Amino acid sequence: QPALNNLKKALRIRREIYPQYHDNVLSTLLNFARVYYDAGQHDQSNAYIDQVINHALRAAEENQAYLKIAYNYKAISLLNQDQLNRAEAYFLKAREVDGRQLKVDANVALVGANIYLKMKEFDQALEEIQAALASRMVGFEPKHYYENPALNQIEDISMALDLLEMKAEILFEKANARNSTKDLEVALVVYQ
Repeated sequence: QPALNNLKKALRIRREIYPQYHDNVLSTLLNFARVYYDAGQHDQSNAYIDQVINHALRAAEENQAYLKIAYNYKAISLLNQDQLNRAEAYFLKAREVDGRQLKVDANVALVGANIYLKMKEFDQALEEIQAALASRMVGFEPKHYYENPALNQIEDISMALDLLEMKAEILFEKANARNSTKDLEVALVVYQ
């Protein structure tokens, strides 16, 4: 409750200072969505996410990052409600915004990989992970999903761990679903 009270005060002040589509207003609305999401109040969280999406669609080009984040939050929320087709649609919207930038956003790729894993579209999930790894690791250009970056290519350890853990999980699930020893072996290598 204290977090919500402070956010309400912050939003009131920011709405007095900034135009309604300003990034400071959008970031505060996203903070509301996160607090409600963490509290398990998905309807309230989605209401704030939808508000950010509506504002960001009307905002100037510099606020597109908030549109991508809002689409990503919406995809996560729908994924956790097992609305996989809708989650994928919002993931694709986030990726479309992301496509205007030079690098793949690893956070967007992780959401997509989670969606495709739950859909049991293992190869598509692995493609998302490999694209994110390639965008985050200098010199890593995988030809197939069995390839992993060398340790000296990893700069962002935290993100690399998230991506590699997701990759290993996808390979493990794929190995179980298809009775593939090769995928199981590669999953073990990735975990190691």
